[in-house]
Amino acid sequence: MRTLFVVVGIVIILIGGFVAFGTWESYKEFSWSDIFPSTPAKLTQDDRYAFVTSDFTADQTLTVTVTPSESSDSVLLILMTTTKYNTLYLGSSGIGQSDALAWVEPTGLGQPVSFEQEIPADGSYTFVIHPRRDNGVAPWANGIPFSLNMKVSEPMNLMLPGLALAAVGIVVLAFGVISKTKQRMAPQAPPPPPPV
Repeated sequence: MRTLFVVVGIVIILIGGFVAFGTWESYKEFSWSDIFPSTPAKLTQDDRYAFVTSDFTADQTLTVTVTPSESSDSVLLILMTTTKYNTLYLGSSGIGQSDALAWVEPTGLGQPVSFEQEIPADGSYTFVIHPRRDNGVAPWANGIPFSLNMKVSEPMNLMLPGLALAAVGIVVLAFGVISKTKQRMAPQAPPPPPPV
């Protein structure tokens, strides 16, 4: 039984160390309807393009996938800082690939476009869903319906829980070692006298 405490203590210490010093992330996923419940996911001539602006921190990773709902449509996906969106994309000069953090051209009609980008600094960022082809022709014959999947990862700091778990393991290990030592040090009863 005492050996079991030693083994369990060592296992708990190893798990605690793995938890404390490992790299862990949590993920939050959003669709277009989560972000804009009352706005249909469709590019129209009036809207010209769709965009999402949000604040992120430097330790996050943003993954975005946009898929045209119809096999004959295609879209371009661009990620930039909101400052560049306001000054360049909305400005008369326009934005180029070198100004964007991510610029994903469609590989063909009906194909999804996606990027995974580690956020370089705290701040506001905007990604734009821009039309390329609508039913195989230049926009805007019918509009472009699409689906959006947005995933944000966030690092989790499990140092304290991991160290607490390792401390529990040390206590269990110590109990097993001390119990074994006490057993060895316990006085032995004298042997019974030989029969006469």
